[in-house]
Amino acid sequence: MKSAYYIIPATIATGLLLAMQPAQAQTLQNEWLFSAHTSYTSIDATTRRTVNDAGLWWGEHDDSNMNYGLSVTYIPWRNLGVRATYERGSDYRTVNQCPDNGVCPAILITESGSMEHFALVFAPEFEVYRNTVAFVTVGAARTEVSAGPLLPSYSETDLIYGLGISYQLSQAFFVSAEYQTTSSDYETVRLSAGIRF
Repeated sequence: MKSAYYIIPATIATGLLLAMQPAQAQTLQNEWLFSAHTSYTSIDATTRRTVNDAGLWWGEHDDSNMNYGLSVTYIPWRNLGVRATYERGSDYRTVNQCPDNGVCPAILITESGSMEHFALVFAPEFEVYRNTVAFVTVGAARTEVSAGPLLPSYSETDLIYGLGISYQLSQAFFVSAEYQTTSSDYETVRLSAGIRF
């Protein structure tokens, strides 16, 4: 997907370099972070399987929408966090597509369903300026888009990676912005607000 062959190694290398940086005042160990977020997510995939015994259509998932979710991060070592994320969106559109070399009726079917996304990532971070932390995310994600009753749903488990920046509003509260993508069909920009404890 896109320039994934270049982005993935660069992201991993950057994460390792960040993790090896000296500990900063804002990056403590044995911390927990809890955050809520909103995101704008794009799904672009084709479900390459037939939807009934006649073998009429594939499902094409190509839509973007707003989602909402929660994340929990544990920082067991200085400069390195482990984060679990869940997000959900609705009204993701799926349309029918004729398989390659197929013969299909000239019927357009459009269905809408929900999107669910689960991810577990490592998040190396370091302080770039007073109260400002940069971070990298690398891990695994599961994305599901429901369709139906006629068109097939979509699901994929894949590598996910990205970059972000966080600003500490106070000792406890922070805001962050980040970009994430998978090596297949998921791409998102996320804005979060949370608490450290």
